[in-house]
Amino acid sequence: MDKRTALDGDIVMEKRPGYMRVWHGRSAQTLEEAQAVLDALDEAMSLWGVDRMLFDSRDADGTPPKVGQRIWAWLEANEHLRRVATLVESEDRAERINTGGVGIDVRIRAFHNDAPAIRWLTTLR
Repeated sequence: MDKRTALDGDIVMEKRPGYMRVWHGRSAQTLEEAQAVLDALDEAMSLWGVDRMLFDSRDADGTPPKVGQRIWAWLEANEHLRRVATLVESEDRAERINTGGVGIDVRIRAFHNDAPAIRWLTTLR
């Protein structure tokens, strides 16, 4: 399995069949950290030839608003990203993600468990 890290190991990217799994133990707290993570994601996507991601955000802390805005902007502008699933704990976060993804070219959806997220990422076109 191919694996890469960012933010001193707080972000772990793994190539999986048909997608990239991204676990993060903490959220980027500054715009500089966010850019470093986004650059690492772009590099891994290019290296592995993937256009789908599964973010496991269940262990992460809160993302500051300006960092969250930068991440959404990256999602909207990324021409190589087709689908993003995010694993979250709370219903409130899931609803914010699901409604935030409406109207952008990248299809994004929040889930609570791996199996439906992976099925959505890999079986639907």
